[in-house]
Amino acid sequence: MKSRKIVVAAGLGLAQLAFATSASAQRDSVLREVVVTSTKLDQKQSQTGKVMSVIGKETIERSQGKSVPQLLSEQAGIYITGAQGNYGKDKTLFLRGAGTAYTPILINGIQVNDPSAIGATFDLRLLSTDQIERIEILRGGQATLYGSDAVAGVINIITKKGNGAPLNASISANGGSYGTYKGGAAVSGEVKGVSYNLNYSHLHSDGISEAKQMGSVVFDKDRFIQDGLSAWLGYKVNNKVSVNPFFQYQYIDSQFDNGAFSDDALSAGKNVTYNNFLSTGLNSEFRTGLSKLTFNYNYSHTGRDYKGSFPSLFEGHMHLADLFLNQRISNKVQILAGLENRFTRVIQSGAEKAKPEANLMSAYGSVAMKNLGQYFDLEIGGRANHHSDYGDNYTYSITPSVNFFDGGFRLFGTVSSAFKAPTLTELYGAFGSNPKLKPQEANNYEAGFSVSPNNSFSLRITGYERYLKDAITYGAVGYENVAIEDTWGAEIEPTFSSRYVDIKAFYAFVDGKSFTKTESGEKVLISEDLLRRPKHSVGVNLGLKPSSRFYSSINFRNYGKRADAYFDDQTFNSVSLQQKAYQLLDLYGEYKYSSRLKLFLNVNNMLDEDYQEVAGYSTMGTNFMFGLNYVIK
Repeated sequence: MKSRKIVVAAGLGLAQLAFATSASAQRDSVLREVVVTSTKLDQKQSQTGKVMSVIGKETIERSQGKSVPQLLSEQAGIYITGAQGNYGKDKTLFLRGAGTAYTPILINGIQVNDPSAIGATFDLRLLSTDQIERIEILRGGQATLYGSDAVAGVINIITKKGNGAPLNASISANGGSYGTYKGGAAVSGEVKGVSYNLNYSHLHSDGISEAKQMGSVVFDKDRFIQDGLSAWLGYKVNNKVSVNPFFQYQYIDSQFDNGAFSDDALSAGKNVTYNNFLSTGLNSEFRTGLSKLTFNYNYSHTGRDYKGSFPSLFEGHMHLADLFLNQRISNKVQILAGLENRFTRVIQSGAEKAKPEANLMSAYGSVAMKNLGQYFDLEIGGRANHHSDYGDNYTYSITPSVNFFDGGFRLFGTVSSAFKAPTLTELYGAFGSNPKLKPQEANNYEAGFSVSPNNSFSLRITGYERYLKDAITYGAVGYENVAIEDTWGAEIEPTFSSRYVDIKAFYAFVDGKSFTKTESGEKVLISEDLLRRPKHSVGVNLGLKPSSRFYSSINFRNYGKRADAYFDDQTFNSVSLQQKAYQLLDLYGEYKYSSRLKLFLNVNNMLDEDYQEVAGYSTMGTNFMFGLNYVIK
């Protein structure tokens, strides 16, 4: 680990050297116009030294027929197991090798999660691309901005808003493989300072068997049904004050199997889970002069009702309030100061506490200094946290970046700390709970450079390391703070864009080791493999734009070998194995018949690759979705 820290430190040292020798700086021209909100500073993407990617509106519109997990899995450093499986298969996100619990999901900058889930994670199946305008992916420890859970990064989902004409209305209708059909309708507009967007979507799929078939026994299909409603209202009281209430509801009816290589064998009926997710609140802003005061509030409720072999019911509630001030001191200095309060409650049966709850209060701040000496940028921040159960802890973040060669070359680096508070199920759940758990704490190191010599080409190369201590694992006596995880990797992301061709590619490497500590403090190696995470992954997306009406793309991804394991319900033992590498080739095409009508075809896994993302569970062979979008007005 020391050698890798030296590499990162050398990268930061190189940034300091460039500080002393570089000329005036412009910003990355390729990304100059992209403004991101996940840094809470409303910066252009090229103005922050943090590693960020944006899946824009155009990309989402050209990804018809794909789910949110499939869309995310096409990004560097992200691997989602279950993304190519049955619609109802749970989706586990790994960002830079960290599990789902270490990457919070934000909707419009406000964190949502399910306090009753393992790790208090958010279910990615509860999101529909029809309701999303863009996605911001902020990599590295972000606990200074977002508190608990932001150990590996954050993913910010920006929903569609209303603008333009008083009334815009559209419908969509899609159909495809495995008895799948999807429909949706949306209305939006803007009238005298009031904007609105209302979106409804429905998805039904007969699906495939969730479990991988064994031998000659034919496993039955597992159905998936999803309904989603999203509403957003924007009201400008005057030039200084705006209030934006929002509402989102998702409902899932999904069949599932008994486990790895194990079909649903119930004689009385299928295993079925009913999931519902409600999120409502408001975003409000007050602007005056060089100041902007933002208040975000969100209440989210998640319910999961499992019927079948092991019936169970879970409910998670979260109230999150976040008040922060952006104060621009000058063209070069901007200050962020905020207060956040997060209250969570779980309703469960069979636990020590039937309705456990916890409160996490935080105060945070940062200073962003731009163009110091015309070429050096620096962001420094910190957060103080008080948890109702375990007490206090603190995090920090330092991000220098340097621009030179007329802005065509940029060096950046980050040193930060992050944490994840123990969840209510870990503290007071029905199985293995431990009320004495401490927060998991991580140190993150990151360094790299980006090149953008013109408006057509850009290249970003990043190296990172994450050292997580007091990691919570489930052992013989239940949950304990006994694990240490050391993870490191690199990402290479070139892009090219011209009038007729767009190319976006990535190579990602991730590796790591896990340890535990004995009572004497000695470290003992647990594993040299990251379970289900490929060390090497490659992706290339080639988009062709021969005319304003026609667009097509070819998307290729290769995922390397990876360690895996599953529980054998016949022998009651855990079975370890190595999963083979696999390749995915997808094709997409769309034709704009008119300004109102667009037709599309999306074909996934054209090579009909037979593989497993998770041992014992199926993935889809060659499959397709086709359909239309029609603008009524």
